[in-house]
Amino acid sequence: MIHFNLRKGILTCGYFILFIASGIHVSAACTNTNNNLNEVAQPFLTGTSPYESHTQGMCIAENYIVWTRTSDSDSSETTYVILDLKSKEEKGHYTFHTGHSNSLTYNSKKKELAVVTDGYVYLFDFNDGKMTQKDSFALSVHGCKVAYVSSKDYYVVSTGPRVFKTKNFKDLDLLFQMDEKGTNQGMGSDGENLYIIWYEPGNNKIEEYSLDGKYIRTLSAAGDSFSEIEELDFQKGNMYLNNTQSGTSNGIYLVPAEHHFSKFKTVIKKTCLKDGKKERICSGCGLKESKIIHSIGHHKESDWIIKKEASCEKDGFKIKICTVCKKELKKEKIPATGHNFSEWKQIQEPTVFEKGIEKRICVYCHKEETQEEDMLTPTISLDNYDVEMAWYEKGYQLNWELEKGDYITEIFSRDNKKAKVSTDGYITPKFPGKTDIIIKTKTGLTATCHVKIKLSSFTPF
Repeated sequence: MIHFNLRKGILTCGYFILFIASGIHVSAACTNTNNNLNEVAQPFLTGTSPYESHTQGMCIAENYIVWTRTSDSDSSETTYVILDLKSKEEKGHYTFHTGHSNSLTYNSKKKELAVVTDGYVYLFDFNDGKMTQKDSFALSVHGCKVAYVSSKDYYVVSTGPRVFKTKNFKDLDLLFQMDEKGTNQGMGSDGENLYIIWYEPGNNKIEEYSLDGKYIRTLSAAGDSFSEIEELDFQKGNMYLNNTQSGTSNGIYLVPAEHHFSKFKTVIKKTCLKDGKKERICSGCGLKESKIIHSIGHHKESDWIIKKEASCEKDGFKIKICTVCKKELKKEKIPATGHNFSEWKQIQEPTVFEKGIEKRICVYCHKEETQEEDMLTPTISLDNYDVEMAWYEKGYQLNWELEKGDYITEIFSRDNKKAKVSTDGYITPKFPGKTDIIIKTKTGLTATCHVKIKLSSFTPF
């Protein structure tokens, strides 16, 4: 359990007690902690205006300043000047019969502009710098100032020392009551706390309160520069003060926020041709600041890098890249090398019935190619076409030659009484006389061996 006593400045947490100097600032994290506005306030939009000189109300709506001008000739008429917060240029202006509009605030959730006058409230739709009136009704209190508290999503209305909260301006609930320090000139909120402007001639004080009415600190603005601060508002920790005084000091002053930024982190990486971006974030209000990371404006080219080697049949390619961003800059084809084949080698001999096969191999990719050899032409040749022998001799072995694959299908003697022949060509004489040995092959060839069996004059023993 943590307890904080603002009056005594003591923070207790468990068994530990920490003593804190009086006057500690516990408002929104990024609000400027310097209580002397004369030292930190900077002219933001000052000088003469083309509108009526009397400025009263002011608030920040979206990215615009809504700044009121009340007519000296017609007190029921107010001009609302819409100024771009960044360029300070006028977006437009609107005139409404809203009386002496001395306090206004912007509800960011409803996109609603609330304006209070003496006893009345006027509500406007506000979108992209354009105002459209939508409602108005009487208030139950008079002399009011108004502020929207974004963290609570309700309005706060103050009249003198009393401070009320409301959602709809019809039901006002008392938040707290404070000591009156002068004229309650204006009021604003940083989203968490309230800032009440107390005016006395030549002396402006802004008191900061928590929403439960605890006093936090006093900001002072004295002297000729701040004769009368009418209104204040906040955006991202920056405080804007609306100061009324004739001459060049008239206008809006800025009290810059005290942000607590992290280190820059790269959110968009730069490339060689495109800028990158880095950001840092305020831990208090979430404000982002960004910086450009400038590119070098050109690529740095690498040497050729082979991405795909060329093969015997297919092209390869090579590229050049940027050595910084790795973008591919150039691409070229590497032509196919073509095959480098070995000599033809026979892997199957041809026959009289089948073609032969030869093969060769690429020494690079080992691709094989084959081709056919023609079939052999059938031939037959005998070792002896005329055989003579006596009828009593043992016989004669007839030999022949055929092309590969061919073979003998039939062999016979025309006259087995004269001589017989075996299937392997052995001729056996039987009786004197003549006969032919006929040899036929599978391929249809025929060869003839003439055989003569002689009669001898002597008889063997």
